[in-house]
Amino acid sequence: MDAFAVSIITGLSLAKLTLWHCLRMAGSFGLFQAIMLMLGWLAGELIYDLMAKLDHWIAFTLLALVGGKMLKESFKQRETHQKVKNDPTKGWSLIALSLATSIDALAVGLSFEDHHSRPSVHRHLPKLKVVLEMTPVPDESPYTQTFY
Repeated sequence: MDAFAVSIITGLSLAKLTLWHCLRMAGSFGLFQAIMLMLGWLAGELIYDLMAKLDHWIAFTLLALVGGKMLKESFKQRETHQKVKNDPTKGWSLIALSLATSIDALAVGLSFEDHHSRPSVHRHLPKLKVVLEMTPVPDESPYTQTFY
């Protein structure tokens, strides 16, 4: 939804919208969504224990900063809106917009891993149990036990 809103506003701010503008924004937004999702998953794997201790403080700080900035900007005088002089679908502007719209994908990636069943090999044990139950072994074998 955020990429959609940014695309609409960017399209309205350009003097003339072309197919290349649309393709650059769509490609960049999609690429950044995929990259941030993978980075979030990797970060979740590597720093889960640290994040579990600090996540509420990080969320509080981010929300306080955003709320403070909104309050500060509410007291500023507004300028009249003008058309954009440089193209926001090129260069650093496009990278900044792509990064800003894909931050939520990073958060989703952080939540992908099932951290409640550490070590992570436990995720695969139900599959292992099914395979072992399908394998004919004598009843006295320890391999017919449940591995939970």
